[in-house]
Amino acid sequence: MVPGAKPTHVTSLTIASEIASTVAMRIWIPLLVVVVAAAATAGCKTASLTSSGAQVAPTPDPLPPECKTLGLVTGKGGGTFGGGMVSNEDLIEYAMNDIRNKSGELGATHVRHDPPQLGQGDGTTTSVTITGTAYKCPDTTPRSQ
Repeated sequence: MVPGAKPTHVTSLTIASEIASTVAMRIWIPLLVVVVAAAATAGCKTASLTSSGAQVAPTPDPLPPECKTLGLVTGKGGGTFGGGMVSNEDLIEYAMNDIRNKSGELGATHVRHDPPQLGQGDGTTTSVTITGTAYKCPDTTPRSQ
């Protein structure tokens, strides 16, 4: 041994520790990437129209008195994670699809909605909320969209 040199000896504990560290890095880094990607995707709600939602006519105008009120509904689009990467128009479309789908689940033919409310995070629009009332109207009620 050289004078002043530190003794080096590798133990099985040292080797096991290095192997465990390498395995952990190979497992945890890809897992972390998957979790972050899933959170970003889940945070950005992109509702598609269901078959019942496609049958609901949205309108900002009052409906005739013969229409039966089914209840209040709220449509949401976007979210904190990823919502800032979606255009305002798409966020509004997603929220409108959501409110139509929820109205369709109630058996509605129409939904009278308020103007979209844009939500912000870090200075950019990340979400849209649309509130309204679901109605079941006679077949004679126009379905202009």
